[in-house]
Amino acid sequence: TGESLTAHKTILCGEPPKRAKVRLREDGVALVGGVPFFPIGVYSVCEREFNGNSLDKAFEDLKAAGVNTVHSYSDTRGEKFLSAADRHGLKVWSAVWKADKAFVEKTRHHPSVLAWYVGDDTSMHATPFEVYDRSDSVLSADPTRITAQADVMNSGDAVSSYRPFVKTTDVFMPEIYPCHDEKRNPDPECVAKAVRDMKRFRSDVAEAKGGRPKAIWPIIQYFDGWNAWKRFPTRDELFAMSFVTLVHGAQGITWYTYGGFPEPKKNRINRGVTATPEIWANFTNLTSRIAELVPALTMPAPMQPKPAKVISGPERDAFLNESVSVSLRRAGCDAYLIAVNGTCQAVTAELDLFDRVDGDVEVMWESRAVRPNGTAVRETFAPFAVHVYHWRTPDVEYVGHQGEEELAPNHSRPAYDFAVKNGLDRIKLDIRETKDGEVVLQHDDT
Repeated sequence: TGESLTAHKTILCGEPPKRAKVRLREDGVALVGGVPFFPIGVYSVCEREFNGNSLDKAFEDLKAAGVNTVHSYSDTRGEKFLSAADRHGLKVWSAVWKADKAFVEKTRHHPSVLAWYVGDDTSMHATPFEVYDRSDSVLSADPTRITAQADVMNSGDAVSSYRPFVKTTDVFMPEIYPCHDEKRNPDPECVAKAVRDMKRFRSDVAEAKGGRPKAIWPIIQYFDGWNAWKRFPTRDELFAMSFVTLVHGAQGITWYTYGGFPEPKKNRINRGVTATPEIWANFTNLTSRIAELVPALTMPAPMQPKPAKVISGPERDAFLNESVSVSLRRAGCDAYLIAVNGTCQAVTAELDLFDRVDGDVEVMWESRAVRPNGTAVRETFAPFAVHVYHWRTPDVEYVGHQGEEELAPNHSRPAYDFAVKNGLDRIKLDIRETKDGEVVLQHDDT
């Protein structure tokens, strides 16, 4: 065809870093040294007037609000940023395009790094081969971390922006920035777009087939400026966009951006989550709530209840998704049902809790409770409303029948490993004796 391809390979001669390994569980949840980790992050953290020009103050405030992962454009590989993050127990996704000398000798050894960020607005600036080479290069020198990229999803196109890049990194960070027009407030498509992006991500991964587990850490808009975005999302839009990505399977979440990039000489004023006290309060209130749900968000998703049944109001959102998205999550005896109205109209719906609950169900952060009728609750959702229901299940022991037999072949080592990782209390085994006197783990006498 007259075309050529050059692949750049990196070979590490020497010892790889010795530290707790970061990897993705089979369902995409990050594991740091085998312990589940749910990234709650923000872009472009830097010294600004908001934090008294102190990274320590910035990280202290963010950690208090439940943020555990940070990124900086200006100093993301610098010792100052990495060390400050480490002092406050925060993780970093750090930009690196290749395993250069500085990376091999210094950056890859830093304990604060969670992931190597090898693509920003990926499809606009690189080919899939180039991004694969970047990922391959840094993982050759540091096989203890994972790689990530960020891009617009273009989920409404025949081929999404992500589809050609599925196999290039472990993590994809779709940029969900739908609130542009001041006149379009609220925007009926903002939450619907988040749902569409999340569904498209899953279909792109399924169509690619094979390869390592993949994770999605969506980037939610909480900024204005850059000429194209005339307004911040409203508080309701922000909360609904964020929580609906959790409902649809996000294994982490981030927001863009911390402080913006004010450039008055270029007539560009860009603002982020630190723009005003009200915007900062909205942001930290949101991150604190999500942090409270992390124990459930890092557990494997359980069997799900029936979809919400709409009694009145729209049954579909702007992109024909179900108007009310729901997800059941569990952590030990605690059960949580996250429900989000994806439309800018009121909706009354019947929610299936899956469990038969005796007594009231708490509606978190709303100072109220509801009384189920069996397993069902009827609720009215304001436009873009988010309700999180919490109840306690009976204090029972969970036993893996033949291991976690729905996740791996029964009576196999992976099935037993899943049972341990998923926190089951016991494993039930079937034991048989063969004709020649050997004891085997097997259900029947075949």
